[in-house]
Amino acid sequence: MGSDMLITLCIRNLAVAKNVTVEFERGLNIITGETGAGKSVLVDALSLLRGARAEVSSIRDGCDFAEVSGQFKIGAQSKIWATLDEQGIPKNEEDPDVVHLKRVFFRNQKSKCFVNETVVSQKVLSAVSADLIDISSQFENQKLLDPDSHTRYLDQYANCTELFGHYQKEFLKVQAFERRIREIQTRSQKRSREIDFLKFELAEIDAAKISLEEWARVEEKLKLGAKSQQISSLCIEMNEALSEASPSCLSVLKNIERLGEKLKKICPPNLLVFQSEKLSAAKELLSDLSFDLHQTQQAVEIDESEYAHIVERSEIYNRLFQKHGPNPEQVLLHASSCRNELESELKGEEELAQCIADLNISAQKSLSLAKQLTKARVGALKKLSHEIERELADLGMPKAQFVCRLVSESTSDHTDKSSAQMLPLGNLSPDEQLKFQQLGRFGESMVRFYLSANPGLEPQPIEKVASGGELSRMMLAIKAVLIDPDSLNLFVFDEIDTGISGAIASKVGRKLAQFCSKRQALCITHLPQVACYAHAHFVVTKSIVEGITSTQIKKADLNARYHELATMVSGQSLTPESLVHAKALVKEAQAGAAL
Repeated sequence: MGSDMLITLCIRNLAVAKNVTVEFERGLNIITGETGAGKSVLVDALSLLRGARAEVSSIRDGCDFAEVSGQFKIGAQSKIWATLDEQGIPKNEEDPDVVHLKRVFFRNQKSKCFVNETVVSQKVLSAVSADLIDISSQFENQKLLDPDSHTRYLDQYANCTELFGHYQKEFLKVQAFERRIREIQTRSQKRSREIDFLKFELAEIDAAKISLEEWARVEEKLKLGAKSQQISSLCIEMNEALSEASPSCLSVLKNIERLGEKLKKICPPNLLVFQSEKLSAAKELLSDLSFDLHQTQQAVEIDESEYAHIVERSEIYNRLFQKHGPNPEQVLLHASSCRNELESELKGEEELAQCIADLNISAQKSLSLAKQLTKARVGALKKLSHEIERELADLGMPKAQFVCRLVSESTSDHTDKSSAQMLPLGNLSPDEQLKFQQLGRFGESMVRFYLSANPGLEPQPIEKVASGGELSRMMLAIKAVLIDPDSLNLFVFDEIDTGISGAIASKVGRKLAQFCSKRQALCITHLPQVACYAHAHFVVTKSIVEGITSTQIKKADLNARYHELATMVSGQSLTPESLVHAKALVKEAQAGAAL
């Protein structure tokens, strides 16, 4: 028997369990007790260690928290050590061969998870406990009614679970690329007119070749053009007064100069105040003034063709201002916005091209992986059917036909089949494209389980024909076939014997005992024919003190086992006859288990 096992389970303040500690043994640990005694609290506790959601309502009344912990003895070859290393969790200092899992949750605080007293996330706790605990319940039996689970069971049997994981990853990529391609195409279709308009507006602005500097010059020329004639006229009139009028300022100064020369000749020098230099300076100043006026006149004169060009450019600017804003800054800002949107659209086209290329790659990988899956599944179908039929025969269904078949999925997981067919798959041949369109979540096909419990009846989908008892036995048969003989998990069977009784129950008990010959399991049962096969038998009882119910779980010695089985046989109270029957059941179980 493998060395991995649950040593101790401690439960505090969980539902009816106030303070319960159970030390389990190797092999088949049977849990019995009257209805309502609290047997299910064991499964609830292990489910919490398995990472199930912690419900505040399950905290015992009057308590602020609940705590569940389990100590597992682990063998040196167990893969759990690699998981702990990956998560950076140190070994238990007190006992390096023991892994300690703990879960504490509160009414008003966030729950806490521990592995070897190291605080971890709920996700990490689940990853660690997944290698330690396997729980089968009536709920899991119901999973058999979901055809999706059938494919997973076959893949597990055919050792292609990892291959299916690779396919699923690639197929999810395919779906993601399909969705993104449609999004880009839909957006492009909706924006086609808008994009055309953006291109038109940008082309118009680019063609105008506007700039802030040019607009400043245009404004200046326009303002000057409106005053040019008036300025030129004033300059001409002033020049005429200076040099061309009769008399002009300059001609008057020349006449004064002539008279001054006569004055100098006749006036004694000591009495002459007149300075001809000042007169010369005045003439020179007026001459400069005339030149300046002429220069001003020339500066304000605008060539008609030049002015027409300025007016034309002004009209272009004004048209753009009416569309995009009151100034060239706003027009250029709009042009930049158009350019950015068009560049974004171009990136969308580039992304579309990349998505199409990626889609083709993933489509090819999906096809290849799907073919490998089909090959592996086809090779395992008959063998799995045969082995489960053999197990069912041991469980009281000797004539049962259990058939595994590959069937096409009723609906493909392509988001839109018609759209998917239009996707560009240029790297695939027409035949490959057709096969690609037929792929689903599970590959080229999925697995369905069929059952005929009675001879002469055609096998039907198990979800249509299987009873509760048949589902329980099929789940046990599947576990017996699928679980590796060297698997070291703790297996929990919560009333897996539902819907069976009598001789069939005895067969189920024997099968459980055989299943646990190299494993540890906890099995909750109401059937003495199952309970008698226990390697260790635990009895759950309850007591009510001051109106508060508490659960106790104790290991039963041989006499206590006889009494518990006898009570289960009679269904009421212990009788001499039921006690004899109980002892006979144990003796028969011991003999049967030895076979």
